[in-house]
Amino acid sequence: MRFGMRSGLLAAAALALVSGGPADATDFLIPGKIGIVKDARLFKVVAKPLSGTFTIPAIGGGGDPLLASGQVDVFDTDASGSLTDPLTGGAWTGLGTPPGIRGYKYKNTAAPTGGRVKIIILKPTVIKILAKDDDTIQPGTMGGNLGIILSTGTTPDRYCASFGGTLVKNDPTLFKKKDAPAPGACPVAGPSCCNGHGFFNFSNVTAAGDCGDILDATGMLVTNIDCSGLYIGGAGNSVPLPFGIPDLASPVASIASCAADVATLGGTTSTQTGSIKTCTDPGCFFAAPLTVPNPVSTPVSSCVIIEIATAPSGSVDCGTGAASISVPLSAGIFLAGDKDAGATGVQPCPRCLASTCVGGPNNGMACVAGTTAIDLSYPTSHDCPPDASDSIGTLPIAFALSSGVVTWTGTVATNDTGSTASSQTRVFSGFCRDVALPGGTSSFDADATPGTQFKECWKNGMAVGTPCSEADNGAESCEQRNAGAFGPNGGGNRTIRAIGNGMSILGGPAAETLVGAFSIPPTFEATIDAGGDLPGPGAVAIPGTAQTCSVANPCP
Repeated sequence: MRFGMRSGLLAAAALALVSGGPADATDFLIPGKIGIVKDARLFKVVAKPLSGTFTIPAIGGGGDPLLASGQVDVFDTDASGSLTDPLTGGAWTGLGTPPGIRGYKYKNTAAPTGGRVKIIILKPTVIKILAKDDDTIQPGTMGGNLGIILSTGTTPDRYCASFGGTLVKNDPTLFKKKDAPAPGACPVAGPSCCNGHGFFNFSNVTAAGDCGDILDATGMLVTNIDCSGLYIGGAGNSVPLPFGIPDLASPVASIASCAADVATLGGTTSTQTGSIKTCTDPGCFFAAPLTVPNPVSTPVSSCVIIEIATAPSGSVDCGTGAASISVPLSAGIFLAGDKDAGATGVQPCPRCLASTCVGGPNNGMACVAGTTAIDLSYPTSHDCPPDASDSIGTLPIAFALSSGVVTWTGTVATNDTGSTASSQTRVFSGFCRDVALPGGTSSFDADATPGTQFKECWKNGMAVGTPCSEADNGAESCEQRNAGAFGPNGGGNRTIRAIGNGMSILGGPAAETLVGAFSIPPTFEATIDAGGDLPGPGAVAIPGTAQTCSVANPCP
């Protein structure tokens, strides 16, 4: 498919695409209904909103095509062919009264003379581009996606699509794809960044192995951190550790921008991924229900429903696999006990056995298991939710994952104004606490409503926020419930060292282990806080597979 542009213009267009467009550009990421390239005949793209309407340039605004015509860029994202038309061969008209209130139309009656684009319709309900083909982008040889960017105005609005979607045909006469979801970012022409893809996916598995260490004050090994293990609490934790992490999770993040094969991540909607179980915007599920069985005190066993509180941020180096990802979470805690007392072990969450929910409000109903049989308390499924009456509230978790080495050290927490110095020497995760005598309550309340609010003050040897004081509902000292980490008998534990790994994903999916350490606040439910020794630190190691994807559904 050739569009007859000079090589200098193509080079300039490629540079603009790689640099991400003008600094003041507004990017609109649009789903594509249909994309067609017919050999030596035409190029056509049609986009329609999945819901609502497209945002069109405001009359007289920076994106108004009546003020500056704009440009169309079409390219194979593997850099094998491209079109650039500066839209100087035709003219725009505004639709409606006043002109532009209902959208805009571009028409070049002389096409392909002076430009290959013949017609552009830019309306709230549809975006359509029709151009004459001259065989630069060749059907049957495309190695990437078909990227489309329509720029309009003086400080351009950019409408970006990427096909993507369902392949209908790709032979020497016709390339056709349909129903492409909106890309994670405006696509770029080669050299491609992170495979020219717009999405990043990490799918976890349950795998045995050593993924780190717990060390004492002398640096001697106390115990290993198990791969696929979740650890919680301070020295007084009495719940057997580690907990099994729900596997088969497959969250999809968008690649918001990409340079030198380093992708900056963002969230995705359930519309993009096709499921609330794989998206990463606020409210999406983060893995299947997590079981926290407590065989020492069965009634204190809990089921945890984890949702994403804030879309992920951070980066992935596709060339090396190095990842640093922040995913703030909201953990809904259900004090469930054992929901299947007749079965071996403790089952705090309803399970999905033989495609049927066992326990909970959906008992006996059909389900799809969201995990493997990790241990006796799994598999779980969001098709089998816990009883709403068991809920004791939610906890915010500042969750962060890395493919590198994450080290947290317990130290004296000095971020307070306590009249009585804390006796805790190994604080990993400190929260404001009332310990002053006489009259200290040992409570972590930090507002005027007892049992409802906490204030974090210390994390991994560093102060967080303002010092604790008597003004914080009397919570004047910065402490954990008990110093140390991951009991029982964890008072001597001084260092948490979780070890991840990654490798290049430029050639396709690759094994990766993401690890993290984080603070767990108090739940204000006395039995859970006592059993798990909360507030205190947490640590996790998650092995799985990382990859990039051209579309979010399906990815992988």
